[in-house]
Amino acid sequence: MATFEMDANLKYQLSFLDHPWSLFVFGGGYYRTTWVTDNSFGYQNMYGPQLGTEVLYLLKSGDALGAIFKYGATFPSGIAISFVNREESLAGEWVHLVPNWGRFTASLAVSTVSLEFSNVLLMSSFATTLSLSRDW
Repeated sequence: MATFEMDANLKYQLSFLDHPWSLFVFGGGYYRTTWVTDNSFGYQNMYGPQLGTEVLYLLKSGDALGAIFKYGATFPSGIAISFVNREESLAGEWVHLVPNWGRFTASLAVSTVSLEFSNVLLMSSFATTLSLSRDW
């Protein structure tokens, strides 16, 4: 199975935690789709808004360790908007700042996706994901 995922978020740092801690809230949207031989399982064109929070602890090296929680309402193609359809994710992350290049992140996440239509459970899944990303 192959998966394509894309997130676009705006993040805001809350100022009530002292150094070396940082707390962020974010909101935006996401898109997910999978490719499977014979379409025997997976999902296609799932998208929607998402909200989340991120806590970071700055290490003396300048790197950071953190945790992220995300909640996203899913709007898969052909299914009406409903917060029963959702993706929830919890991740641990390591963040490395590279001067003039930005923030590079390695994360390990566990997530669940649940889709219902007319009170019938269409899909429920659990996934573990290792990802590498770069923020600008």
